[in-house]
Amino acid sequence: MIAVGSAFRDSAHYAEEYAARIAALAGELAQRGEGVRVIAAAGDCSDNTIPVLARSFRKRGLSLAFVPCDHGGRRFGSTEEVDRMEALTKVGNAILSGVREDDDMLFYVESDLRWDAATAVALLDIAKAADCIVAPLVFAGELFYDVWGFRDLSGGRFSPFPPYSSAIIPGGGGLVEVESVGSCLAMPAAIARSVQMPQGGCLVGFCQEARRAGHHVAVAPWLRVAHPC
Repeated sequence: MIAVGSAFRDSAHYAEEYAARIAALAGELAQRGEGVRVIAAAGDCSDNTIPVLARSFRKRGLSLAFVPCDHGGRRFGSTEEVDRMEALTKVGNAILSGVREDDDMLFYVESDLRWDAATAVALLDIAKAADCIVAPLVFAGELFYDVWGFRDLSGGRFSPFPPYSSAIIPGGGGLVEVESVGSCLAMPAAIARSVQMPQGGCLVGFCQEARRAGHHVAVAPWLRVAHPC
């Protein structure tokens, strides 16, 4: 079973699009005899995110497990304030706690990202074969998006501009080992069951803890997903 983990807050306006992406992924995986289910950490919603998402999944015959996750904090922009990091960590650990013993892999993805089934399947296959955490590059328009989450082995953050990191060699092939990734990543479910995000650490802290436990974290630079501009 492939688990997909995403967080939702006031997300009703793109619930249908998200469900359609999961349906496409389910179709790809079904051809290989694999199933998919979604772990939805939803909380602090002032709109009808939960019923809309549930309805979108139900009409497509998709499996959806809600993990209630209200952090009670204010709404944040793209900031590194301590309160926001702690809230994101709580939500991230709620997703990780939803991974079951019968799950083989976890595809952890921000709910508003734009990705296709082929990319998700490729990430899952790479993560399974390499037994590690793997992420694609994440863009907002022409700029690299997740400059907080993606860090090279020295801890240096990726740049919005090409080549994005000195770790990435233009024209080079193969996985690029890094310290951390964010936004979109695949991993064996066993890693998700054994590693948690440290307080305020979010996905950066999760990757660092995973590396301390002997796991590898890598970027597949030929794979890309998009963040809405």
